Amino acid sequence: MSLSPLLSEYLNKPGTCLWVVDDNFCRDQVALLTPHTDWHLITNRFDIYQGFSAQGFNIHFSDFDLHSHWLQGCTQVIYQVSKERPVTNHIIGSALSLLPKGGQLIFTGQKNQGIKTYAKYAQKLTTNKVISEKHGNDYRVIATADGQTTNNNDYYQWQTLDLNSGLRVQTKPGLYGWNKEDKGSAILVDTLKDIDLSITESCLDLGCGFGYLSLEVLTQAPQLAITATDNNAAAIQACQKNLASEKHRVIADDCGEGIAECFDLVLCNPPFHQGFNVESSLLGKFLTSAKQHLNAQGFCLFVVNEFIPLAEKAKTHFSHIELLRHEKGFKIFQLKP
Repeated sequence: MSLSPLLSEYLNKPGTCLWVVDDNFCRDQVALLTPHTDWHLITNRFDIYQGFSAQGFNIHFSDFDLHSHWLQGCTQVIYQVSKERPVTNHIIGSALSLLPKGGQLIFTGQKNQGIKTYAKYAQKLTTNKVISEKHGNDYRVIATADGQTTNNNDYYQWQTLDLNSGLRVQTKPGLYGWNKEDKGSAILVDTLKDIDLSITESCLDLGCGFGYLSLEVLTQAPQLAITATDNNAAAIQACQKNLASEKHRVIADDCGEGIAECFDLVLCNPPFHQGFNVESSLLGKFLTSAKQHLNAQGFCLFVVNEFIPLAEKAKTHFSHIELLRHEKGFKIFQLKP
């Protein structure tokens, strides 16, 4: 998805603009844009950060930390609503709290993306009238800051999640599965009990999230040195918190592109959504990375929803493809070169 036409016009209006960018924006569209001295960007996606940085944009990679120095001098914030409600509420609340009096937050979305609910939320945070405009299937909401600091949500509050294995992890809104144990990953972890990991020394957790797979595999193979990587800033923070050890590394990266090493084991629960959309190319990207980062005698373990054609797509990269388990709507595959 590219930038909504309902937002594009605001990039060229007078004044300094902060553009909040998440994974609804397609990285391939970056090359079509020209940097502007009055634009500031912030994103929670490392691949988007890389793309805009390479084009010369003034962009910041963080878990949408809208500190006042980012909004200093900005008169407007533009934003397409995110898939995750806590993220959207955080950005709306932060923008209206930090913008100067009269500054505007302009955000877009569709009815099935919760745009009407977000418009009502914005209205609770400002005494100025919030304007909602319908354009086909899209809505544009314009909220004007009243200069008052609002009591924002608990987006940055760490929460404890108790896993079925007995482990306790720290997690927070803004990352996938932050408030529940992922069923597919749990099946993969249970499958690990039937695999001999005694001579396995290194492991790459590809798309680590808060570190669930890394933490669980260490309970069975404590000798492992883990390298965990993710594209999401919130996931990196959480995984660093949970996997705190000089022996292990947590790296912000786009599907391991910047990691040169190879590993004995690669663990992966690949995403298949980009923002609100199903993105079929993501599986191929993760399979390619897994093959590139695997030692000659190593193996991968993937968990996917049962409707994802992993076995077919993996043939391009792996000669050994074995279905280890199929239950509760998920499949666990072991892949070898």
